[in-house]
Amino acid sequence: MRTQIVCAEAMPGNPELLREFSQSLNPPILGQFLTQIVEKMQLAGEAGSLLKIEEKIAERVHDAKVQWQRGPVAEQVLLFEDSAKLVQESFRFDQTGITDDQFWQTAERNIYEALRKYAERAEGRYSQRLFADDAAHGFAFIDLCRKRFDTVVMNPPFGDRPVRADQLLLDAFPITAADMYSMFFERAIELVENGGKVGAISNRTWLGLPSFEGLRADIFGASGAVECAADLGSFVLEAQVETAAVIIGKCTNPNALALWVRLLKTKEKESILRQALAESAAGSRHRNVYVSSQRRFSLMPSCVFGYWMSDRLISVYRPENSIEAKAATVKVGTQTSDDFRFVRLAWEVSPQTIGMSQKWTRFAKGGEFSPFYDDIHLVLNWGDGGQEVIAWGKGRPQNSQFFGLVGVTWPSRTTSAFSPRPLPAGCAFGHKGPAAFPIDTIAPATLLGVLASRPARLLLSVRLGAGDDAPGSASKSYEVGLVGDLPFPNFDKEQQEELTSLSTRCSIVAMSDYILDDETSAQFLAPSFFRGDRGLASLYALAMLAVSDREDRFSELSVLTGRIDSLVTEGLKLSSEDRQVMYEELEVPLDCIARKSIIDEKLFTQAYLTKSEVRSDTLPGGVDAELDVRVLTRRKKQTATLRDEETICRLFDIPSDQFVSLRRKLGLLRREDVEQTAKQLVSYTVGAAFGRFDLRIALRDLEALAPSPYDRLPCCSAGMLQNDRGLPLIQDDLRRLQAVGDWNYPIELPLNGVLVDDQGHQFDIEARLRKAFDVIWKDGAEAIEQEACDILGFKSLRDYFRKPTGFFEDHLRRYSKSRRQAPIYWQLCTRSCSYALWVYYPRLTPQTLHACLADFLGPKLKNVSDQVRDLRQTNGSETKLGELLEFEDELKEMRTEIEHLIKLPYEPNLNDGVLIIASPLWKLFRSPKWQRDLKACWQELEGGDYDWAHLAYSIWPDRVKEKCKTDRSIAIAHGLEHLCSIEAPRPKTKRSRHKEDTLIEEDTL
Repeated sequence: MRTQIVCAEAMPGNPELLREFSQSLNPPILGQFLTQIVEKMQLAGEAGSLLKIEEKIAERVHDAKVQWQRGPVAEQVLLFEDSAKLVQESFRFDQTGITDDQFWQTAERNIYEALRKYAERAEGRYSQRLFADDAAHGFAFIDLCRKRFDTVVMNPPFGDRPVRADQLLLDAFPITAADMYSMFFERAIELVENGGKVGAISNRTWLGLPSFEGLRADIFGASGAVECAADLGSFVLEAQVETAAVIIGKCTNPNALALWVRLLKTKEKESILRQALAESAAGSRHRNVYVSSQRRFSLMPSCVFGYWMSDRLISVYRPENSIEAKAATVKVGTQTSDDFRFVRLAWEVSPQTIGMSQKWTRFAKGGEFSPFYDDIHLVLNWGDGGQEVIAWGKGRPQNSQFFGLVGVTWPSRTTSAFSPRPLPAGCAFGHKGPAAFPIDTIAPATLLGVLASRPARLLLSVRLGAGDDAPGSASKSYEVGLVGDLPFPNFDKEQQEELTSLSTRCSIVAMSDYILDDETSAQFLAPSFFRGDRGLASLYALAMLAVSDREDRFSELSVLTGRIDSLVTEGLKLSSEDRQVMYEELEVPLDCIARKSIIDEKLFTQAYLTKSEVRSDTLPGGVDAELDVRVLTRRKKQTATLRDEETICRLFDIPSDQFVSLRRKLGLLRREDVEQTAKQLVSYTVGAAFGRFDLRIALRDLEALAPSPYDRLPCCSAGMLQNDRGLPLIQDDLRRLQAVGDWNYPIELPLNGVLVDDQGHQFDIEARLRKAFDVIWKDGAEAIEQEACDILGFKSLRDYFRKPTGFFEDHLRRYSKSRRQAPIYWQLCTRSCSYALWVYYPRLTPQTLHACLADFLGPKLKNVSDQVRDLRQTNGSETKLGELLEFEDELKEMRTEIEHLIKLPYEPNLNDGVLIIASPLWKLFRSPKWQRDLKACWQELEGGDYDWAHLAYSIWPDRVKEKCKTDRSIAIAHGLEHLCSIEAPRPKTKRSRHKEDTLIEEDTL
C-alpha cells in the first residue's frame, strides 16, 4: 500500500536526457515548454508549493498563444542599400507545426502529459529516493499543485526566504514575503476550494507583528477568516518558537464569531485545549476561551488579532488616543554598524572628552531589564556631529537632532518584559535603545510612569510576536511604532501630579542600586555599607546592612508601582473584566497579595539560601499551581542563580513587606551576599589607593548627595576624586594644591598611576590598601582585612592580588558590560606572578612604561642582582640562590618585553579603548581568557583591521597614511583629511517606510 507521499524536489534526470526527450516532442513548442518547466523545478526543493508551477505552465501557454495570434512581424524594406538593417523581433517560442487554434485548447493538458512521460522515463534512473517506493517524484509534485482541495493541513517552515529563490518569492508573494510561513498561508488558501479549510500550526508572530499586517488584512481578511485557533505559546515544538494552531475558512464571513483558546501561560496545553473545545461544543464557555469576529480586528492598529481584548480595550487603541498623538515623539536612534570602533564604555575614555560638544557622548543603547532606571554606561564617538561615523558610510546615523533631550528609553529587543527608564539630558540614543520625547505639557516622569505600568505592558503585548515572558521564551521587539501607538490615559491634574511624583520616586529608588552598589556607574558615590555604623567592624554585619537596604528599596518599589498601575488603569477607564485579564496575563501586583498567617519557615529558608528544588506540594496552590508555566519556572528543580526577592514572594504568594519581615526575623544571610560585600570593599579600596575614588566621600552623608534621574550625567561620578573643574585629580592639580597648602588628603597617591606587588616598596599595593583601610575602619582595619581574606578564600590580600584567578578576574567581570571588556587596573606580571606592576589605565601615557622601568622594575632588578652577587660571594644557600636566579631571569624577561614595547613605539591614546591599548602587552597578562582576547586583538591590529586606531598610526604610520587616501573615515580619525581623495558623503535623501518595522526614520541624516 502506497502512502501517497509527494516530495517537493527538482525533476529527475540529467541535461542530456532532457534534451533528447524534448527534441522528440511534436510540435517543437512542447519541448520548449518542457525544458523551461524542468528548469523552474530546480527551485522546488527551496520553494516547495510556493513555486506555483501550475501558474508558470499557464503563463507560458498564454505568452506563446499571444505570440502565435500576433503572427510574424514583417521585415521592413530598406530604401537605400547602405542603410542600417532593422532587427526583426525574434520569436520566444517555436511555432512550427501549429496550424490552428485547436492546439491551444489542449496545450496545458499536452504539457502535463509530456511532463508525466518524461518523469517516468527519468525515474528509471533515479536512485536517491527520500521515501523509497512510497515517494512519487517530479511530475507527482507538479500534478499535485494543479489540484484544489477541501482541506490543507500544514506545519510551514519559518524564517527568511532561501537565497536562490528570493526574487522569485518576492515577485510571487509581495504581500506575505516577510516570512516563509506567511507565504505558505497565502498559498494554502489558494489551494483550497471556496468553503474549504486550512489548518496549521505555526509561529504565532502573525497575530501581532506589524510585518504580518498584509497577511492579517489582505489574505485572511479578503480571502477568508479564522474560524478556530489555539494560542499555544512556548514549549510545544522542539524548536524555540512560540506557536499557534489555527483553522482558516476560505470565503468565511468576517463577521462570524471565531473561537480562540488562550494557552500561553499554562503547562497543560493539551488537556485544557480538549476541555475548552468540549465545553464550547456543549454550549458553555471555558475561562480560557474568547470569541471574536475578524471584522473586529480591523479597528486595531495594523489589524492586530487582539482576540482576548474587550471592546473597551480596543476602543482606547485608536490613533487619536496614542502616545504619538497626545504625549510624545517616539524615535529610533543611531546605528553605527561597528560598535567596537565607535562605542566605548564610559570609563575607557578620558572624562574631559565626554559631553555633547566633545568627542564622546553618553549613549543609551538598550541594556538589561531595569525598569525606572538604568545606568548609561556607554559613550558614542559623535565628535563634530558624528563626522567619523557618517564618513564611514555603513552605519545609519539618524535622528541626531533629538540627541541631548530628556526623555524615556528602553531596550528594543529582549526576552524580558518591557523595561522603560529615564533618558537623562545630554545623551545620544541608539537603534537598540529607542526613545520617546514628551511634549511640553507632559513631564518625562509622567510618560515613564505610563510606559512602565502594567496596563501599558498589557496593551503592548497584543502587538508582539511573543506572548511569554518565561526564561527561554522567544525574544520580543519593542519597536518605536508599537510604543508610539500605545494609548495615553486621560488624567485630571491631581492624578497627573501624583503619577509624576510616584514615577520620579521609583527612579530615585531604583537609581540607589547604582549610586551605592555599582562603582562603574556614572552616579556612583560609595558602597552602601558605608552608610552604616563602622563600629560594627564586621563584613557579615555590613553585608546584612546592604541586604536590608536592598530589601527596603524592593518593598518601596512594590508599593509605588502598584499605585502607578492603579492610576494608569483609572486613566484608561479599564473595566473590572479588563483588570482581571491584566492580572491573569501579568500576575497580580505584589502589594495586592494578602499576607499569609502561616509560612513554612524551614521551606522559606531553603528557598532563600539555596538554588535547589522547593517541593511543589508544600507551596501555596500545591502541584496544581504548576499548570501556570510561570509558577513552574519558579519551582523548577535547579535554578541558575539564587532567587531574587520577587521570585520568592511569588513562590510563597506573599507581599513584599511580609517577605522582608520574615527574612529579618529568621536572620538569613546568603554567603554570596557576604562575598559580594568583601569583593566590593576590596575593589573600592583599590580605587581609593590609586586615587580614583575619594575616600572622604565614604565618610559623608550619602543620602544628601543623591542626584536627579533626569539630570545631565557628570563626566566623572560624584564618588571620584576630582579637581575644582569636576575632572579627575592629576599631578598638576596636586602640586597646585600643595603649593597653597590646601592638600590634606588622608593617604599618599601614586599619581603616575602605578602600584607594585613588592613588599617593602613605598607603593606596594598591599601596603597602600592597608593605609586606606586604616582611614575607613581605624582600629578595626586589621580585623576587617583578615575577615575579607577569609571570606574570599585567600591567605592574605597579597595572595588575592597575586593570583590571576583572584582580584583581577573579579575586576575583569566587574568592568565588563555590553560585550566589552574594559578592566582599568592592569596586572602586568612576571612569568610566575611573583612580581607585578599594577597600572591604572586612566593615567596611562606614553611615559608610563618608561616609569615602570625606571621607578620600579629597574631598581628591583638591581636589588635582586645585588642579592645574587652577595650570596655567591658568601657561599650562601644554594636553594635561596636558585630561587633568586630564577626570579632575576623573570625580571629580565619582563624588562626585555617592556623595552620591546617602548620601541614599537607604544603611544597609548584612551580613545582607542582598553582592548586595543592593552593588546600589545598581552604577554604580560596572566589571566588566560584575557590574554587570549588580547593576543587575538593584537594580531588583528597588526593585520590592519583597526587602522582607525591611534595606536595603529603610531606603530605603522605609512600603512595608515596610505589607507587614509581612500578612506575618509580613517582620515578623519587621524586628522589627515588632507590626504583623502574621496569626497565627503552627502546627506542621505529622506526615505519613509512602515514606521513600526524599520530602523529608518524620515529625518535620517
